[in-house]
Amino acid sequence: MISSARRILDLLRSRPIRYLPKDARVENCMPGIEAKLWILGSKWEWSWTILQETKTADYRKRISEINKIDGYLVLSFHAPYKMECGGTITRHGYILVMEPKEERKVA
Repeated sequence: MISSARRILDLLRSRPIRYLPKDARVENCMPGIEAKLWILGSKWEWSWTILQETKTADYRKRISEINKIDGYLVLSFHAPYKMECGGTITRHGYILVMEPKEERKVA
């Protein structure tokens, strides 16, 4: 696994389980899984934080590569964010939904 993909996984794993932001919408997700994410919470992070903390600008490509590895599932979401000046922007983030119990060594 590429080191930047490893940093992204480590970052998502290190986050506590928490509820999704208000009015968040999970992209390309079955309704049953989205309901579980809303009820149980999940390990997620904003894309800007992933960019800053992992120091990798190609995080979208790396997340796509992570999703191709058996046992991993990272979904994206977007949510409105109210700014202090009164405006609203859309923020994007990623959720670590599934990872294997035992990590396999990938060359």
